[in-house]
Amino acid sequence: MVLDKAKLLALKEDIETAKEEVSKLTGKKEHLMGQLKELYSCSTIKEAEAKVQEYAKKISKLDRQISEGTVELEEKYNINKNTDDSD
Repeated sequence: MVLDKAKLLALKEDIETAKEEVSKLTGKKEHLMGQLKELYSCSTIKEAEAKVQEYAKKISKLDRQISEGTVELEEKYNINKNTDDSD
């Protein structure tokens, strides 16, 4: 396969563009990892995923407690959701 000068220059330009893009993405990754560390005390994506799972469980538990508390209050104060207050 013989490449002429124009094709070689085009390939060189493509390579340089790709290098620039890799450099930008590397910088963004470093910035985001810094934010992850600063805001959530996570050094890796794996740690962050574990923390997300932990928070999801806590949210689910709190949601269940709120629902149970709501039912308890409705029963305690004899509140009927089906009552029409428009009278």
